[in-house]
Amino acid sequence: MTVTLRTDTVPDPRDRHEYLRQIVRDTVVPLNLHQERSKVNHWGEVIRTDLPCGSVARMSAYPTHIERTPRLIREADPDLCQVQMHLEGTNQITEGDERAQIGPGEVVVFDPHEPFDAAVGHPVPGQASDGIARVVNLMLPRPMLDLRGPRDRITQARLSCRNPMNSLAASAMAELDRQHLAGNTDLVVHLTSVIADLLSFGLAHQLESLSAVTPETRENALLWSVRRFIEEHLADPSLTTRTVAEAHNVAPRTLQRLFQREGTSVVDHIRDRRLDRCRRDLLDPSQRGKPVAAIAFRWGFRDESHFSRRFRDRYGAPPGAYRDAAERSVANGHPPGANGQ
Repeated sequence: MTVTLRTDTVPDPRDRHEYLRQIVRDTVVPLNLHQERSKVNHWGEVIRTDLPCGSVARMSAYPTHIERTPRLIREADPDLCQVQMHLEGTNQITEGDERAQIGPGEVVVFDPHEPFDAAVGHPVPGQASDGIARVVNLMLPRPMLDLRGPRDRITQARLSCRNPMNSLAASAMAELDRQHLAGNTDLVVHLTSVIADLLSFGLAHQLESLSAVTPETRENALLWSVRRFIEEHLADPSLTTRTVAEAHNVAPRTLQRLFQREGTSVVDHIRDRRLDRCRRDLLDPSQRGKPVAAIAFRWGFRDESHFSRRFRDRYGAPPGAYRDAAERSVANGHPPGANGQ
């Protein structure tokens, strides 16, 4: 179940600081909070979904200084890891003598078992901002990260820009945030597992301990990378199993095995994703005047007749008839996609 908690629902402004601290405690771990605004003007919002294996939250607040002290660790020290990506604002985290500055789109993993302090929410220089920091926060059981050995320090757990998993983890976190806000809990649970695999592989690569990663984790990380690559290259008519394999330095048969595990093939996956993009364009009122063939060619199909047959097989009508039916449906007051369209 997803809940939204806001400090401005508390009638007495003097109680909002303590309410914000309690929200963060229940969502992450016990922390000391100090906003730069006066306590009566403290503001924060958390949209949180509890999962079978942790929780995900969109957290928004004015710039805040956070402390995780030894006393608070003794108060509550769950076996969890915190995965965080800023959407807006920065996060400068200090642990002992080590410091890491995290900007929007960067993913960091750290262990609440270690004391730290952080300055969260200051605007990125040169970027427009309403002064509010927005963060995607994922709490995962530590065993899900599949990391062996001692607890990792924060600067080691940050995915550097040179890490090949950095952009993949960031894209997965952004998708997690979108699906969470949309209330698609089943997809959120799936994405949580995807993120755990990407982080396990990425951190092991960064810490030079790839031998500690299980084959299943490696394969799951590869599958996400391949799917993202395909999405980004659907418009390329030369996209094939071989070109995808070459881009990932694996044999085509390795990709086939991964997709067979999912009940499909690389070729079928590419075709189905292209058909879905074409369907979206056909339903888009802004593209009503664009010929069907132009839409098909835009998404990598080379032959209009072949596209039309494939589209009919998948959606039950030729693309032109499908578009006409959708337009009639809208004219009759039904949303696009109604009645099977």
